Amino acid sequence: MFAAFATAAMIVAVEPAPDAVRLTLYTEENPPFNFFSENTGKIEGTVHAVVTEMMRRAGFSYQVELLPWKRAFQTAQETSNACLYSVDRTKEREALFQWVSPIFESGWYLHRRPDSDIEIMSLADITPYRVSATFDYASTRELMAQGHQDILMTQTSIDALRLLYRGRVDLLLTGELEAKHLSKKAGLPEPIPVLKLGTAISSMGCSLTTDTVIVQKLQEINDGMATFKARVLGEPAGD
Repeated sequence: MFAAFATAAMIVAVEPAPDAVRLTLYTEENPPFNFFSENTGKIEGTVHAVVTEMMRRAGFSYQVELLPWKRAFQTAQETSNACLYSVDRTKEREALFQWVSPIFESGWYLHRRPDSDIEIMSLADITPYRVSATFDYASTRELMAQGHQDILMTQTSIDALRLLYRGRVDLLLTGELEAKHLSKKAGLPEPIPVLKLGTAISSMGCSLTTDTVIVQKLQEINDGMATFKARVLGEPAGD
Protein backbone atom coordinates (compact mmCIF):
# COMPACT_ATOMS: atom_id res chain seq x y z
CA MET A 1 0.00 0.00 0.00
CA PHE A 2 2.83 2.38 0.82
CA ALA A 3 4.36 1.92 -2.61
CA ALA A 4 1.12 3.13 -4.13
CA PHE A 5 0.95 6.44 -2.31
CA ALA A 6 4.71 7.10 -2.17
CA THR A 7 4.77 8.09 -5.84
CA ALA A 8 2.10 10.71 -5.31
CA ALA A 9 2.05 13.00 -2.33
CA MET A 10 -0.24 12.20 0.55
CA ILE A 11 -1.62 15.56 1.64
CA VAL A 12 -3.28 16.48 4.92
CA ALA A 13 -4.51 20.07 5.29
CA VAL A 14 -5.46 21.97 8.46
CA GLU A 15 -7.07 25.40 8.26
CA PRO A 16 -7.37 27.12 11.68
CA ALA A 17 -8.41 30.53 10.34
CA PRO A 18 -8.86 32.25 6.95
CA ASP A 19 -6.20 34.90 7.70
CA ALA A 20 -3.69 32.53 9.35
CA VAL A 21 -0.11 32.08 8.18
CA ARG A 22 -0.04 29.14 5.76
CA LEU A 23 2.82 26.65 5.69
CA THR A 24 3.54 23.57 3.62
CA LEU A 25 5.17 20.84 5.67
CA TYR A 26 7.06 18.01 3.99
CA THR A 27 7.86 14.69 5.62
CA GLU A 28 8.77 11.13 4.72
CA GLU A 29 8.09 7.55 5.75
CA ASN A 30 10.48 7.27 8.71
CA PRO A 31 8.92 5.35 11.61
CA PRO A 32 8.52 5.85 14.49
CA PHE A 33 8.91 9.59 13.86
CA ASN A 34 6.63 10.14 10.86
CA PHE A 35 4.84 7.48 8.84
CA PHE A 36 1.60 6.53 7.14
CA SER A 37 -0.59 4.29 9.29
CA GLU A 38 -2.52 1.72 7.27
CA ASN A 39 -4.87 1.26 10.23
CA THR A 40 -5.99 4.89 10.46
CA GLY A 41 -5.22 6.12 6.95
CA LYS A 42 -3.37 9.07 8.49
CA ILE A 43 0.15 10.34 8.95
CA GLU A 44 1.28 9.53 12.49
CA GLY A 45 4.46 9.36 14.55
CA THR A 46 6.18 10.95 17.51
CA VAL A 47 7.83 13.85 15.67
CA HIS A 48 4.68 14.36 13.59
CA ALA A 49 2.74 14.78 16.85
CA VAL A 50 5.25 17.37 18.11
CA VAL A 51 5.19 19.33 14.85
CA THR A 52 1.39 19.41 14.55
CA GLU A 53 1.11 20.53 18.18
CA MET A 54 3.65 23.25 17.40
CA MET A 55 1.44 24.43 14.52
CA ARG A 56 -1.64 24.38 16.74
CA ARG A 57 0.06 26.54 19.36
CA ALA A 58 1.27 28.95 16.67
CA GLY A 59 -2.20 29.16 15.11
CA PHE A 60 -0.75 28.51 11.66
CA SER A 61 -2.66 27.04 8.74
CA TYR A 62 -0.73 24.17 7.17
CA GLN A 63 -0.77 21.12 4.95
CA VAL A 64 1.46 18.07 5.29
CA GLU A 65 2.79 16.21 2.25
CA LEU A 66 4.40 12.80 2.68
CA LEU A 67 6.97 12.25 -0.07
CA PRO A 68 10.02 10.07 -0.74
CA TRP A 69 12.98 11.50 1.20
CA LYS A 70 15.04 12.89 -1.69
CA ARG A 71 12.03 14.68 -3.18
CA ALA A 72 10.88 16.03 0.18
CA PHE A 73 14.39 17.30 1.00
CA GLN A 74 14.71 19.13 -2.34
CA THR A 75 11.15 20.48 -2.53
CA ALA A 76 11.30 21.93 0.98
CA GLN A 77 14.36 23.97 0.02
CA GLU A 78 12.74 25.30 -3.15
CA THR A 79 9.36 26.32 -1.67
CA SER A 80 8.55 29.52 0.23
CA ASN A 81 6.91 29.15 3.65
CA ALA A 82 7.81 25.46 3.70
CA CYS A 83 9.47 23.22 6.28
CA LEU A 84 10.80 19.66 6.36
CA TYR A 85 10.66 17.22 9.28
CA SER A 86 12.25 15.30 10.77
CA VAL A 87 15.65 16.16 9.34
CA ASP A 88 18.96 15.65 11.11
CA ARG A 89 20.80 18.94 11.58
CA THR A 90 24.39 18.57 10.44
CA LYS A 91 27.26 20.86 9.54
CA GLU A 92 26.80 19.90 5.90
CA ARG A 93 23.13 20.97 5.93
CA GLU A 94 23.42 24.01 8.20
CA ALA A 95 23.26 26.64 5.42
CA LEU A 96 20.45 24.91 3.51
CA PHE A 97 17.65 25.72 5.97
CA GLN A 98 16.43 27.98 8.74
CA TRP A 99 16.24 25.66 11.72
CA VAL A 100 13.65 24.88 14.38
CA SER A 101 15.85 22.75 16.58
CA PRO A 102 16.22 20.44 18.31
CA ILE A 103 13.00 18.49 18.31
CA PHE A 104 14.88 15.67 20.03
CA GLU A 105 18.28 13.99 20.05
CA SER A 106 19.15 10.32 19.63
CA GLY A 107 22.00 8.14 18.36
CA TRP A 108 23.05 6.52 15.09
CA TYR A 109 24.17 2.93 15.67
CA LEU A 110 25.62 0.03 13.74
CA HIS A 111 23.55 -3.08 14.51
CA ARG A 112 24.09 -6.81 14.04
CA ARG A 113 21.65 -9.72 13.91
CA PRO A 114 21.00 -11.40 17.29
CA ASP A 115 22.57 -14.62 15.99
CA SER A 116 25.73 -12.87 14.80
CA ASP A 117 28.99 -12.98 16.77
CA ILE A 118 30.41 -9.78 15.23
CA GLU A 119 32.21 -7.65 17.81
CA ILE A 120 32.96 -4.01 17.03
CA MET A 121 35.07 -1.81 19.27
CA SER A 122 35.82 1.03 16.83
CA LEU A 123 35.12 2.09 13.25
CA ALA A 124 38.36 0.44 12.18
CA ASP A 125 36.79 -2.91 13.08
CA ILE A 126 34.00 -2.63 10.49
CA THR A 127 36.37 -2.66 7.48
CA PRO A 128 35.69 -6.34 6.60
CA TYR A 129 31.93 -5.93 6.84
CA ARG A 130 29.20 -4.79 4.46
CA VAL A 131 26.70 -2.32 5.91
CA SER A 132 23.12 -1.57 4.84
CA ALA A 133 22.01 2.05 5.18
CA THR A 134 19.35 4.40 3.85
CA PHE A 135 20.22 6.46 0.79
CA ASP A 136 21.16 10.10 1.44
CA TYR A 137 20.52 9.96 5.19
CA ALA A 138 22.86 12.03 7.37
CA SER A 139 24.02 8.85 9.12
CA THR A 140 24.92 7.25 5.78
CA ARG A 141 26.86 10.33 4.72
CA GLU A 142 28.71 10.30 8.04
CA LEU A 143 29.70 6.66 7.60
CA MET A 144 31.00 7.40 4.10
CA ALA A 145 32.87 10.45 5.42
CA GLN A 146 34.57 8.14 7.92
CA GLY A 147 35.97 6.20 4.97
CA HIS A 148 33.76 3.10 4.88
CA GLN A 149 32.71 2.37 1.30
CA ASP A 150 31.21 -1.14 1.45
CA ILE A 151 27.66 0.12 1.89
CA LEU A 152 24.50 -1.29 0.32
CA MET A 153 22.03 1.61 0.19
CA THR A 154 18.24 1.35 0.11
CA GLN A 155 15.45 3.85 -0.42
CA THR A 156 13.77 3.06 2.92
CA SER A 157 15.02 2.12 6.38
CA ILE A 158 12.84 -0.98 6.56
CA ASP A 159 14.44 -2.29 3.37
CA ALA A 160 17.86 -1.76 4.95
CA LEU A 161 16.72 -3.83 7.93
CA ARG A 162 15.47 -6.63 5.67
CA LEU A 163 18.84 -6.83 3.94
CA LEU A 164 20.43 -7.56 7.32
CA TYR A 165 18.11 -10.50 7.96
CA ARG A 166 18.41 -11.81 4.40
CA GLY A 167 22.16 -12.13 4.94
CA ARG A 168 22.98 -9.60 2.22
CA VAL A 169 24.91 -7.44 4.70
CA ASP A 170 26.69 -7.93 8.02
CA LEU A 171 25.63 -4.72 9.78
CA LEU A 172 22.76 -2.26 9.69
CA LEU A 173 23.12 1.48 10.21
CA THR A 174 20.04 3.12 11.71
CA GLY A 175 18.86 5.11 14.72
CA GLU A 176 18.45 3.53 18.14
CA LEU A 177 14.72 4.27 18.17
CA GLU A 178 14.12 3.35 14.52
CA ALA A 179 15.60 -0.11 14.99
CA LYS A 180 12.99 -1.05 17.59
CA HIS A 181 10.06 0.20 15.54
CA LEU A 182 11.27 -1.15 12.20
CA SER A 183 11.85 -4.66 13.54
CA LYS A 184 8.38 -4.74 15.07
CA LYS A 185 6.80 -3.49 11.85
CA ALA A 186 8.71 -6.03 9.75
CA GLY A 187 8.03 -8.90 12.14
CA LEU A 188 11.75 -9.48 12.67
CA PRO A 189 13.92 -9.79 15.79
CA GLU A 190 15.29 -6.54 17.12
CA PRO A 191 18.88 -6.05 15.94
CA ILE A 192 21.66 -5.57 18.49
CA PRO A 193 23.49 -2.21 18.61
CA VAL A 194 27.27 -2.72 18.55
CA LEU A 195 28.76 0.74 17.93
CA LYS A 196 27.51 4.32 18.16
CA LEU A 197 28.43 6.29 15.05
CA GLY A 198 27.17 9.69 16.17
CA THR A 199 24.37 11.80 17.64
CA ALA A 200 21.35 12.77 15.57
CA ILE A 201 19.87 16.21 16.20
CA SER A 202 16.38 15.69 14.85
CA SER A 203 14.97 19.04 13.73
CA MET A 204 12.62 20.88 11.41
CA GLY A 205 14.29 22.72 8.54
CA CYS A 206 12.47 25.64 6.87
CA SER A 207 13.40 27.02 3.48
CA LEU A 208 15.60 30.10 3.27
CA THR A 209 12.69 31.98 1.67
CA THR A 210 10.35 31.25 4.57
CA ASP A 211 9.49 34.37 6.58
CA THR A 212 12.02 34.60 9.42
CA VAL A 213 9.28 35.80 11.79
CA ILE A 214 7.50 32.47 11.25
CA VAL A 215 10.66 30.49 11.98
CA GLN A 216 11.41 32.53 15.10
CA LYS A 217 7.90 31.96 16.43
CA LEU A 218 8.16 28.22 15.83
CA GLN A 219 11.54 28.13 17.58
CA GLU A 220 10.10 29.94 20.60
CA ILE A 221 7.24 27.45 20.76
CA ASN A 222 9.62 24.50 20.34
CA ASP A 223 11.72 25.79 23.24
CA GLY A 224 8.65 25.66 25.47
CA MET A 225 7.51 22.14 24.59
CA ALA A 226 9.68 20.09 26.96
CA THR A 227 6.74 18.63 28.90
CA PHE A 228 4.79 17.74 25.76
CA LYS A 229 7.86 16.16 24.16
CA ALA A 230 8.65 14.10 27.26
CA ARG A 231 5.15 12.62 27.10
CA VAL A 232 4.93 12.05 23.35
CA LEU A 233 8.49 11.00 22.57
CA GLY A 234 8.46 8.63 25.50
CA GLU A 235 5.46 6.78 24.08
CA PRO A 236 5.88 4.12 21.39
CA ALA A 237 4.39 5.05 18.03
CA GLY A 238 2.97 2.35 15.80
CA ASP A 239 0.12 1.07 13.79
